[in-house]
Amino acid sequence: MFDHLDLNLLPLAIFFIFCSTIGVIGNLIMIICCSVTKRLHSPCYFLISLTCLIDAFHISGQFPFLIEYFTGITSSQSECYFILILPIVGYCAGGPLILAMGIDRFIAVKFPTSYRYYQQASVKYLSIQLVFPIFYTLFFLVFGFLERDSTMQITCANPLALNGPSFQWYNYTCAFIYFGILFVYIKVYVLLKFNKTSSRFKAVFRSILVTTMLI
Repeated sequence: MFDHLDLNLLPLAIFFIFCSTIGVIGNLIMIICCSVTKRLHSPCYFLISLTCLIDAFHISGQFPFLIEYFTGITSSQSECYFILILPIVGYCAGGPLILAMGIDRFIAVKFPTSYRYYQQASVKYLSIQLVFPIFYTLFFLVFGFLERDSTMQITCANPLALNGPSFQWYNYTCAFIYFGILFVYIKVYVLLKFNKTSSRFKAVFRSILVTTMLI
């Protein structure tokens, strides 16, 4: 019955079952908390909620892999692209959104007066912050669409949703984005260490920093 299973991948599949389920539930809880708590209705927490939603999209891409792994079903790479369209959005937008959160924290620490003004014009401020994540994601959605391969049969998994050059470009650009994230968060950490900042603000930054380090 299970002769088709690759036993080398079984530990990975079991890991994905637990971690993906917990990850989706945890991200949804974060989104609900930010939605129902009025004091969390700010640009920073909107970015956190959006990052959680995008992360849930990313994680949900493990479930098609699990279904195909345990059933022995395969998909063409082209079909996999469409099956994992939301997870593609998730892992493409994830890095840029974490960078946007870091920039938000940098502005809040370095230019607190200006940041209070930006909070009054939150829609405009968030629209500017989301320009890069949106266009970066759209670029790889189009690139991945153009690089689809209908002849290659695969067990559909997140890394295989983008084919050939599109996946290579995604990896290279991600490296630059995460170096940028590292630089911004270190900069904010140094500013917080030597500036007089409220404990609540530092607590918010610590939670974001821990999440970023884990990612």
